[in-house]
Amino acid sequence: MDKETLDKIKLLWFNGDGAINIVKKLDLKCHPITINRIAKSEKWNRLSNQKKSTNIILEYADKIIELFNSGVQASEIAIKLNLKYHNVIRFLRKQGCDLESLHYNFNNRQDIKKKRSDDGKKMWLEGRLDINRMRTPQAKQKSIENGILKWKDVEYKEKMRIIAREKWYKYRMWEKMKKFKETKPENAVAEILLLFNIKFLKNYLIGEGFSVDFYCPDLNLLLDVDGEYWHGRFKHLQDHKQIVYAIEKDRRKNEFIQNNTTYKYVRLWEQYTLSRESLITILGRIINKRLNIIDFSFTDLIFKEISKTDANNFIEKYHYIMRLGPFYKAFGAIFNETLITVCVFKYPTYATNHGCLELSRFCIHPLYQKKNLASFCLSRIIKMIDVNEIITYADQTQDHDGTIYHASNFEKIGYTSSSYYYIDEYNAKYHKKVIYNHAIKMKMTEDEYVKETGLIKIVEKPKIKFRYIKR
Repeated sequence: MDKETLDKIKLLWFNGDGAINIVKKLDLKCHPITINRIAKSEKWNRLSNQKKSTNIILEYADKIIELFNSGVQASEIAIKLNLKYHNVIRFLRKQGCDLESLHYNFNNRQDIKKKRSDDGKKMWLEGRLDINRMRTPQAKQKSIENGILKWKDVEYKEKMRIIAREKWYKYRMWEKMKKFKETKPENAVAEILLLFNIKFLKNYLIGEGFSVDFYCPDLNLLLDVDGEYWHGRFKHLQDHKQIVYAIEKDRRKNEFIQNNTTYKYVRLWEQYTLSRESLITILGRIINKRLNIIDFSFTDLIFKEISKTDANNFIEKYHYIMRLGPFYKAFGAIFNETLITVCVFKYPTYATNHGCLELSRFCIHPLYQKKNLASFCLSRIIKMIDVNEIITYADQTQDHDGTIYHASNFEKIGYTSSSYYYIDEYNAKYHKKVIYNHAIKMKMTEDEYVKETGLIKIVEKPKIKFRYIKR
C-alpha cells in the first residue's frame, strides 16, 4: 500500500475503528485481517475501551469518594459527573464499599424518606407516578409471595381461567398473536404455497380452541408445521412437562378434525422445511400441482447492486443452503420490480491476491427459469464489479458441473477435498451444516439426529474450482 493510504488507515485505527470498518470506509480491496497484520507490524498500540474508562474514573476519584461519603447514591454520582454507572460501581467496590452501602443504606435517612414522600405525592397528583419504578425490592418480594398464595387457591385459579378464556374469544386474541406465532418453518411453507399460487389463511380457528397453521379453502386442506422439539418427535424429549402437554393437545386436535370435520389434514415435521427441494416435492404431491414458469425477455432485465437484507431474504427462500454466509457485495437482476437473480461475493478465506473475490452464492428464482439466463446474468454482473480475479466452486452434489462458469469465461483450476451430505425418503438433499445446526437446536448430536430421522449419509464428490481473470 502507498504511504497516503497507510496514513489514513493509521488515523482511523487510533480513532478506535476496527479493521472491518476501515476496509469499508476506505473501500479497500483487501481482507480485514490484512489491516490487523499491518497494525501489528507497525506496532500501532491503542488503549482498549476498558482502559480508557479506567483512566477517566481515576481523574474523578476524589470527587466520587467525596460525594459518596456525603450520602449521594452511585447512580446520582454517575449523572452529576457524566460517567457510566457501572464504572462508578466498580470503582467504589474497589475502595471497599459493600453492596448495601452502595444501594440501600441511603433509604434509611429521614431527609431522603421525607423528600421521596413529597415527590411521590406531587407525581401522583400530576399523573406521572410510575408505580413499578417506585417499588422497593422488599415490596416486590412481598407482591410475589402474595401472588403465589392466590394461585394456590383452587377457586381463584378456576375464576382466572374462565376470565382468560372469555377474553380470548371476545378480543379474538389468536389474530393479535399472528405476528408472534410465525416461525421460519411456517414462513418457508407459506413461500412455497405462494409459488404454487395457492390461496391460504394462517392460524385458522377450527373450533373448541383448536387452530391450524394453514387453511387452503380451494383444496379443503388443513396444514400444520410442527417443530420437532416442542411437539416431541424424539423420545429423549418426551418427558418434558410442556412437551407432554403439546403431544396430548395434538392427539385431541387430530381426533376432533377426524370426527367432526371433512377437511384433509396434513402434518409436516420441521425437518422437511430444511430442504427447499424436499418441501416443493411434498407440497406438490399434496396439492397435485406443478410450478408455472413465467416467460420474459433478457432485454427487460435491470441489473444493480442490492442490500444485504434483500440478498439474505432471497437466499433464505430459494438457495439450497438457505443462508447468506460471509458478505462483501451482492448484485441482482430485476424483472417488473421482482428480484429474480442474486449473485453474492465475499472475500476468499485463503487468498494470495488481495484483489480477489469469491462468488459464494448464485441463485435464480424458481418461477423464472430460462435457458442461458444464469450465464447471461453472471457475465453482466462481473462487468459491474471492480475486481481483477474471481474464484468460485461448482457443487457436484447438486448436479452442478460448472456449465454456466464455462459460458462466462471461467477456467477450471482443480478440485476441493470431498465431503458428505444427507438425503431423506423423498431423495431431497440436505447440506451437512444444515443438519448439524438443526441437531444442536434439538439438543442432539448430528449422528443421533440422523439415526432418529432416518436420513442417509452420502459421501459427495469434490467441488470443482473455477477462476476468472479480467483481461
